Amino acid sequence: LDFGSVINTCGTSYTLDALNSGSTYLWSDGTIGQTLLAQSNGTYSVQITTVNNCLLRESVNVTLNGTVQPDLGPDKTVCGSQLLDAGYPGSTYAWSDGSNTRKITASSTGTYSVVITDQNGCVGTDNISVTINPVPIVNLGQDILACANQVIVLDAQNAGSSYLWSDNSTGKTIQPTVNGSYAVTVTNTFGCTGAGNIKVTIN
Repeated sequence: LDFGSVINTCGTSYTLDALNSGSTYLWSDGTIGQTLLAQSNGTYSVQITTVNNCLLRESVNVTLNGTVQPDLGPDKTVCGSQLLDAGYPGSTYAWSDGSNTRKITASSTGTYSVVITDQNGCVGTDNISVTINPVPIVNLGQDILACANQVIVLDAQNAGSSYLWSDNSTGKTIQPTVNGSYAVTVTNTFGCTGAGNIKVTIN
């Protein structure tokens, strides 16, 4: 029997096997089975008495480095993009998109996975499915300077969406007739919102 002087392993427990089937065993914690489940760091020893009454003693220092269990959370459906954080600062990271940082921004629909290797060499992995819905892009153009006899039309674009202007109008377009700043919030069929604003001056 040779445990070696040190067992440095990942996980929260480690099974020590004294081998030599048919022998009697006495572990340092008083148990008498062939195996012992080490669940904390420390030194473990065993005394083995073989069928021929030969005596063997062996000890080993066990270090349990825990497990790496990243949690990217449940699958998500979001507007625009989603920040993903693998956790475990100081580790090395290998994402399915080729990134090697702790955090990445998911900007397209798909499944993202990460493999984490911590400072002790322990490895864990997780994955998440992300559905990215588009955010309305609202461009009302440059600020407007016009004469009173000109017709001004502000168009929020994004046909099929719902609209709320700062004057409480709800159409896709409005026709300002007084000076001021005009803003609109656009909500598309995915429930994603975008906004735009413009200043109108009428002489």
